[in-house]
Amino acid sequence: MLQSLVQAQNHSGDDATDLRSRRWFVCLVLALLIAAAYSPVVNCDFVDYDDSDYVTNNPNIRGGLTWQGISWAFTTGWAANWHPLTWISHMIDYDLFHGTPLGSHLGNVALHIANSVLLLLCLEYLTGAFWRSAVVAAFFAFHPLHVESVAWVAERKDVLSTFFWIIAVWLYAAYARRDAHPDRRRKLLYSLALAAFALGLLAKQMVVTLPCFLLLLDFWPLRRHVSARQLLVEKIPFVLLSAGASIATIIAQSEGGAVQSLVKYSLSARLANVPVAYMRYLGKIFWPAALKIFYPYVQDWSPWLVTACAAGLAAVTVFALRRWRRQPYLAIGWFWFLGILVPTIGIVQVGEQSIADRYTYVPSVGIFIMVVWSAADASVGRALARWAGAVAASAAVSVCFVLTFFQVGYWHDTGSLFGHAAAVGANNYLAYYNLGSYLAKLRDTTNAIFYLKRCIEIDPSYPRAYNNLAYVEIEKGQWDEAITNLRHAVLLRPLYPEAWVNLGRAYTAKGEPKLAIESFEKSLVDRPDSVDTHFRLADLFIGEKEYARALSHLRAVVAQQPRNGYYHAKLANGLVAARNFPDAINEYEIALKLQPDMPDACNNLAWILATSTNPAWRDGPLAVGLSSHAVKLTGGSDPLYLGTLAASCAEDGRFDDAAHAASTAEMHARLTSNAALAASLAAQTRLYQNHQPFRDANIQ
Repeated sequence: MLQSLVQAQNHSGDDATDLRSRRWFVCLVLALLIAAAYSPVVNCDFVDYDDSDYVTNNPNIRGGLTWQGISWAFTTGWAANWHPLTWISHMIDYDLFHGTPLGSHLGNVALHIANSVLLLLCLEYLTGAFWRSAVVAAFFAFHPLHVESVAWVAERKDVLSTFFWIIAVWLYAAYARRDAHPDRRRKLLYSLALAAFALGLLAKQMVVTLPCFLLLLDFWPLRRHVSARQLLVEKIPFVLLSAGASIATIIAQSEGGAVQSLVKYSLSARLANVPVAYMRYLGKIFWPAALKIFYPYVQDWSPWLVTACAAGLAAVTVFALRRWRRQPYLAIGWFWFLGILVPTIGIVQVGEQSIADRYTYVPSVGIFIMVVWSAADASVGRALARWAGAVAASAAVSVCFVLTFFQVGYWHDTGSLFGHAAAVGANNYLAYYNLGSYLAKLRDTTNAIFYLKRCIEIDPSYPRAYNNLAYVEIEKGQWDEAITNLRHAVLLRPLYPEAWVNLGRAYTAKGEPKLAIESFEKSLVDRPDSVDTHFRLADLFIGEKEYARALSHLRAVVAQQPRNGYYHAKLANGLVAARNFPDAINEYEIALKLQPDMPDACNNLAWILATSTNPAWRDGPLAVGLSSHAVKLTGGSDPLYLGTLAASCAEDGRFDDAAHAASTAEMHARLTSNAALAASLAAQTRLYQNHQPFRDANIQ
């Protein structure tokens, strides 16, 4: 297929009808081949690397598309990003596919197909060279560097923003053709281009360089003969949109802790990384081997390497500019590549990677244009050269197709993704970290500990590895080892709520409540709304008989979510521990109005109403109703709930029913080897047989 395309790339004799037929046929074949290349995604799961923030553990996404969700999307800096349109697309996926990974993966592939076809048609519109555009689109569609943008659910923002980026370019090109449209229609096209650009920015702010890119297009291939002033004035609305989106992104990434400080990555290291990163990207475009999800940052590139890379970039730049008149596509393609990469090249370092495959999704097109247009021009009028070019292009695209197919397979799950990253890259600490964390979730503790310790050996300053290693050690009951590692974690990162919580868990298990309380309280500094931590602190304070402090944490949770019955029930339990029975009764009643089917709350309230020594609090009929409901909810064999039912029947004067329920409860207690409870129930049975109710001296 591609061979015939390349052979025909310079044939100008085809009539318009034949070209139209070929155009749609090529687009259809391109779409089908992309679907084939990315077919392994149907078996791919979410991965434990940003997908949890974007979908699986994001309650705002799992709520589906709602007005509340849309409002959240436009106002949140979740995951250190501001891209409301991307969030909304994930919400739509969740509604359509109920949170399954297949739906999200198919959405990404569909967008990649759309982008590839749009790129072909847009390039043809810009240049008039359909066959060259088709080959460029094929390289874009099948290059394995682009797998990360398509197969990674969290990178929806890449494919979605590119979709609107291409549309914006196409609309701008239509506007720029002064003779093709009347002025009124040109104004509409300009407005639509601006709107498409705004949508692209709402999906991902990497498209902020579009105004500069449009200026390049004005020179080639549009060749606009208008004043420089007009060209610049036209870009002002685009620049204003870019500035606003950039500010929103910097705020979101700074508040989310994604922007790295100059202490961690010095300015000299960042500047040295720029030319090396550009050359590494070029190398991977031409030789896409050993691709992986994470490339560790290198602080100490050799000065000779940095100088050589900078010299190489300068040489290509000078060459492209010197060929401007005869081959303008060289300069345009080169500056396409250089310019679009600027936001991610590392001057403002976001994240801990030195380069990333996903950043080449749009910039690589510039290199494809340079290569394809150069090869096509070199073969003009030379049949043998055309055939050689056709064979070379077909072979290159075929190799890319195969590499992409296998590269997608590495995204099957977290284990295969990071296992591959560890295998193809030496000292990839993040690969070992994620592989160890993944195995920990699978309860493969031996291998999990091995990989997490390997991560720490490579990078002793990575606090998350210490935390996750400690988590595994807590699960194995290795409290002292866990505490040592967690102390390392919080020393490296004092505001690390997960590590402080795990430290609190370890101290709780060791029987050191005061140190546990101190740890949990420190976790609340950075995460004051953590329900789990408030509950853990409440339990510890109750154990220390510091009821006022326990109740303050329980009330903090209820204040956050006053419509949650479970939280009211937890507060009621705390009030019972503090012997504040009137308020406890009130909280249980609120809890059961909100969530009637909570057996513990029913049972606990029934016990107070049936056994209190204070007659003002007793209510036999209500206690019977509550305890009967609790017994029904728990299957009728729990001796604790049956014992409460017995006490309730006795308070209601139904002593025969009480004796029968108590003896049944005693039998189940003995079956579960709970001798103490069985003895207590036997004593209660004798009371009921003597027509006497049971009174709990603690409830008065």
